[in-house]
Amino acid sequence: MRPLITFAVAAVGTLFAGAAAAQATTVTCESENYRNQECPVPSGPVALVRQLSTPPGNCIEGQTWGFNRNNSTIWVSNGCRAEFRVGYGDRYSRPVPEQGMETVTCESQNYRNQECPVSGGPVALVRQRSTPPGNCIEGRTWGFNGNNSTVWVSNGCRAEFRVGYGGRYSRRVPEPGMDRVTCESENYRDQECPVPGGPVALVRQLSTPPGNCIEGQTWGFNGNKSTIWVSSGCRAEFRVGYR
Repeated sequence: MRPLITFAVAAVGTLFAGAAAAQATTVTCESENYRNQECPVPSGPVALVRQLSTPPGNCIEGQTWGFNRNNSTIWVSNGCRAEFRVGYGDRYSRPVPEQGMETVTCESQNYRNQECPVSGGPVALVRQRSTPPGNCIEGRTWGFNGNNSTVWVSNGCRAEFRVGYGGRYSRRVPEPGMDRVTCESENYRDQECPVPGGPVALVRQLSTPPGNCIEGQTWGFNGNKSTIWVSSGCRAEFRVGYR
């Protein structure tokens, strides 16, 4: 029997034909008994808000969860259970269908560092191709270097990355500024760091295992309070705002 799909709708936007942008909602999708599961959603973009599962059922984008825009579903596997933000809210920009988008494969062969040139940002992991211990963890084994427009990978990470803006993804908003913020979970305590607003992306993990920074599990962005939260020893640099 297929596991039940659990939906937790936190906010439902009122629809206006040809007017205001849709509000973001929160959806819970669960890989029960470590089985693959798909949860239908109205559209993208999708971001992990909070991991509900415990190790070894970690939620790692492109490996144990992702968004399939071809059939508008969130997929989860290997015990991942999490809450996901679906759609656009006040802090997130609307889709711009005319912008282009490409997919790039970047591979850390034999666990060596590798840089792959791309046309520009933003960059998001779509599908991890490597197997443990070559996990792709943003800020630790992969990232985007805006200074020379490259995706970098290390420690065996091999993955497909989405580069640029597409119909379901937001376009850059050049007028706001962008900050780098360091937030640290000292002595494995919970910590909140105020920021001017979102979106927030992990740039570089500063902590070492077991203090890994995993979005939705040991770090996240609280849009209600405009804070980055970290826990369980995660220490990292975060990019705040639009590039």
